[in-house]
Amino acid sequence: MPVDALTWLLAALAALAGAATDLGAAQRQRRTRLAEGLIAVSAGAALAGLGWRTWQTGNWPGAAAAEGLALLAAAAEIMALWPRQGGAGSFPVRAFAGAGAGLLLAGAAILGWRSPASAASASAGAWLFGVRSALVGIGGGGLLLAAAGSVWGRMRRPVVAPATVAWGDAGRAAALAGYPWLTAAGLASILWNLATQAAIVRAAPGDLWLWAAWLLGGVYLHATSGWRPLRLPGRWAPLIAAAAALAGLLAAWHISSVTG
Repeated sequence: MPVDALTWLLAALAALAGAATDLGAAQRQRRTRLAEGLIAVSAGAALAGLGWRTWQTGNWPGAAAAEGLALLAAAAEIMALWPRQGGAGSFPVRAFAGAGAGLLLAGAAILGWRSPASAASASAGAWLFGVRSALVGIGGGGLLLAAAGSVWGRMRRPVVAPATVAWGDAGRAAALAGYPWLTAAGLASILWNLATQAAIVRAAPGDLWLWAAWLLGGVYLHATSGWRPLRLPGRWAPLIAAAAALAGLLAAWHISSVTG
């Protein structure tokens, strides 16, 4: 098994173990440093696998789907470790995020094993391509954590009709942290398209899913804002956040190719 695939497999096991530890801690209503350590080890191993592939190919990470998944998982884990009392940094939310990151890293390990690192094309090594891939991974990771936080918050506080989405949704902090990166990814995508295709936006899956994630992320932030909330049923917040996270995942998947 290639070194990067093995590293991502170990990262997946650490993430899943951290998620299980956090779930156990949630049931006992007690925090545990072990879960934080496992998630941190998982994020470090994910980045180490990316570093290995970068060293092997001599190009920016992000030229393969496995790298896109690893970037997404590592970003979600790093944001999950950021302390936010009762919000997207709480240990029940981190359990959701850790489980999702573990599955993504397992997928990265499988893809890395099936497609070992090889020298990418010259165009894939352009700095704009690498910047775009990294920004999509960071922004998408924020949306994944936002979805986990929103779903957990809604499970903890059942909605009674006709309740509406209120500011303070548990996933909002993570979405606020990830959305600027997603916006920067959109700008980098425009620059990449102009440099390579003489077009602002293309009908390629990577572009379409990136802008879908950006729009859905904006809708979620608007719906959960305190200054001008959309008057939507409360159950819509996690649904919108989950749709934005799915679009971010598909963007990271498709954009991790020279033509995406």
